[in-house]
Amino acid sequence: MLFLRALFLRAVTAVASSLPELEQEALHELLPESKDFADPCVHPRVICDHGHVVLLNGSALGWRTLPESIGHLQGLRQLFLRNNHLSSLPESFGNLTELVFLYLENNHLSSLPHSLGQLKSLWHLYLQNNQLTSLPESLGNLQSLLVLYLEKNQLTSLPESLGNLTNLLQLFLRRNRLSGLPGTLGNLRRLQCLHVHENRLRSLPSSLGNLQGLESLFLQENQLTSLPDSLIKLTQLKRLHAQHNDLRSFPNTSGTLLPWQVALLQHNRMSSLEALCDLPYLTTLYLHHNQLRNEIPTCIGSLDDLQVLTLHRNALTGPIPPRLAQLPRLKVLTLHGNRLMGSLPATFHTSAQLLFFSAFSNDFTGQVPPMKLQAGCIDDESFWMDAPVKGTSTSYTVTCDVLGRLLSIESLELTKRQYQEILDACPQVHRRCKDAPSRGPTLLLQSNRLSCTLPLQVAADNSSDLRSLMVVGNMLGTEWMDLPRWVSKSERQPFLYVSPLKFLGRPISGLQGLFLILIGLLTLFLACLRFSLSCFNCKELMETMREHREDHLWRSHLFLIRQILVLLPMATLLFWCYTWHASYYECGRELSKTTLAYFEGGQMAELALACLWSSWSLLCLYHARRIPKPGRHLTSSSSSPLAPSRVCGRCRRNLLLKSAWCALWFMLVVILSLPSLGYAFVQSLPRENSFQMQSTSVLKAVHGGAALLMLLIDMGITPPLARIISRRSGIQRSMLLMAAHTGTMWLNATLCAIYMSEHCMRGWTTFWTMCDPTSDLYHRFEVRLGHHRFLDPIQDLCTENHRWWKEDACPRSVVETLAPLFLVKMLQRAFLQPVIVLFLWKLSTEVNGELHVFPLAFLGIRRWRICTSKRLDRGSQASLLVTLAEVVIVWSPLVPLLLPAAGMAASTNLLLVQLGRRHFHAVVPSLDGETASMSRKYLQASVGILLIF
Repeated sequence: MLFLRALFLRAVTAVASSLPELEQEALHELLPESKDFADPCVHPRVICDHGHVVLLNGSALGWRTLPESIGHLQGLRQLFLRNNHLSSLPESFGNLTELVFLYLENNHLSSLPHSLGQLKSLWHLYLQNNQLTSLPESLGNLQSLLVLYLEKNQLTSLPESLGNLTNLLQLFLRRNRLSGLPGTLGNLRRLQCLHVHENRLRSLPSSLGNLQGLESLFLQENQLTSLPDSLIKLTQLKRLHAQHNDLRSFPNTSGTLLPWQVALLQHNRMSSLEALCDLPYLTTLYLHHNQLRNEIPTCIGSLDDLQVLTLHRNALTGPIPPRLAQLPRLKVLTLHGNRLMGSLPATFHTSAQLLFFSAFSNDFTGQVPPMKLQAGCIDDESFWMDAPVKGTSTSYTVTCDVLGRLLSIESLELTKRQYQEILDACPQVHRRCKDAPSRGPTLLLQSNRLSCTLPLQVAADNSSDLRSLMVVGNMLGTEWMDLPRWVSKSERQPFLYVSPLKFLGRPISGLQGLFLILIGLLTLFLACLRFSLSCFNCKELMETMREHREDHLWRSHLFLIRQILVLLPMATLLFWCYTWHASYYECGRELSKTTLAYFEGGQMAELALACLWSSWSLLCLYHARRIPKPGRHLTSSSSSPLAPSRVCGRCRRNLLLKSAWCALWFMLVVILSLPSLGYAFVQSLPRENSFQMQSTSVLKAVHGGAALLMLLIDMGITPPLARIISRRSGIQRSMLLMAAHTGTMWLNATLCAIYMSEHCMRGWTTFWTMCDPTSDLYHRFEVRLGHHRFLDPIQDLCTENHRWWKEDACPRSVVETLAPLFLVKMLQRAFLQPVIVLFLWKLSTEVNGELHVFPLAFLGIRRWRICTSKRLDRGSQASLLVTLAEVVIVWSPLVPLLLPAAGMAASTNLLLVQLGRRHFHAVVPSLDGETASMSRKYLQASVGILLIF
């Protein structure tokens, strides 16, 4: 060993002794510490060979200038000057004629010497991350140059002489200020990779088509409006990156079949994709966030090698071509955020490798076909990253392909964020599909018009971790079958899908359930009538009606019943029209098929509906002007000194005080509306919610008992509260009751439904666990392919829909949500409320002409009594009739079944008034004076509300 070491030292000494004096002086000037070495070639930054310096590493030495003597190193083959502060190079640089590798990246160079063109042996020139604004014309003299890095400079143009670099293989011009490329660029026929992305290019020279050896072309993040037609001459091109431009079209291929494999064209303004059908070898095609219109061309189904196709966030219409779902190698297909319609092709069942399919936020109808989604993932072809290699000063442009072939992720110096970014973009390379955001099987079909049953299987392996959002915004599930197990638990909401109402173990439809409720209430009403009026006959009833036919209450009831009879033929036509054209959902709630919710007809049906609504509005306006005016009705209570209207007449409050009382009444009405608000709230409340309300029985109790609670509040709580507020504020009690009935009956529930509904403002997502970024459910559905977000829970599921008022899905959803509540409430008002009043009258005792019930009489306590004849006072009756008329005007055109229900309510209420007078001898009080009547302006405003729909 000692002998070999002595021979090595002797050889080094011999080399040192032959090193020219000028080169030694240059080294001493460049590296002053080399003077301490007897032999400068022993310096760790220097390598010598055959009596000349062949490598000099001057990286990261803080150099600001280079001496002219550097030109004496004429044998230099590799020169490393990266990571310094150089602002210029000396003219003597041109003397380094043997130089092969020149590294000048990460400096402050603003210009290059003209003598640089004398480096005829140069193969690799690295000038990235400097401040170059121009290049010398002599650059074209570097005939041997193979690789030229000019990234991250301030170049605004390139010299024409660039076309003389005929041996160039790779040209990197990323992140400059180039507005154009020289026409001579087409002379670089051996060029394989051209990077000109992140510049200001507006056009490309037609000579680009002469680059016959080009394999990769990177044009992304420029201002290109078109690609030259000569691009189709690039017969060796494999990858085209042209995303984030302003491209309007693709070059006309004229039937030429091109060997391109990857085409990234997302975030442009392309309106057609037929020209892409001549790329039969495509494996990856990104076209999302464009302006694609019309239907998906069927020729796309002929691209048999296609693995990834992204068409989301466009304006595509029409159905999905069946052949597209049969592509043998297709793994990822994204169609969400378009205007696609029709049914999903049944050919998805034959797709052999599909692992990710998203088509949410479209207009698909019909059933969901069976599928065989596979487990696995795929890499992002658009991913790249500049990353240094550990232990060296070399950096690589890392892609998933490079990581799979050349480098390992462990050989790179990465931050934790960069490490995760690589794992997310390249999960297939690293075999981490299980945790990848782009993994399959994934099926996203929310916010469509899908209905009917769901297939029992959509994934090839039932044990696979399927990610699916299906039920949200659709009408999936039927009255005969529960949702299959693969549907996400977060979507299994009690009222989000069509759930069956079971009676004696058998499911019944909404119409059948409504009919059963009607029969039950009618039977109860007749039984109670028979029980209360055992000694009463029809003759006495007719006599009572004749006696009071000039009474204002009698005339108001007849006015409302007459209006209902006039509107009944139109309601019948609307019922037939809605039922006949109930095609918005193929399967869904039977009751909704009789309302506007499912109406979807052609132009003739739309015209007929418009005519019917116009006629309805005109008739309602005509009848509103013919409301009977109250006359003088002298009753025993009318002269009572305690009449609130007279008391308040003496002590009227000012406008500010009345406004305060109105605000207080408004807040009380909101509280009184809790049953209807709860109904609308529970209708869209997710099972996994921030309230931790997951009990289905509790939710169903709130949902089913809302109408009964509304009725009891209207009867027992609202009237006394209105009486107290009226006595203290001077506001007519009838007006307070009208406002209360409007709010509790439909207004507040409608506002809540608009806020909560998925098709309106999506307020229900505020209470959804998935919308919490800290929850596991959120990260489960944060679906990405690299940095491309396919499903962002915040943006796509949890953000309020600010365009809800422009879409017809919102009023449909409101009508469908509230129609059952209004119908049940109206039937209860027609038959259950009279039953309760008759029962109370049966238990009442007449005191001073009024009926009172003593709830604690069985305990001997008779001080506490309740006046039961106040149901007949004119203020209460006027507010009730206005409420019924308002329902007739606003909601009956949308839900025609409400019209006969309102007619029943008006008829039974008229019967109740007459029975109270004749049989129970209840005096009709006038607590609000003789002016309490139906409000003409109130009903005219209701017609205006109807026109908003």
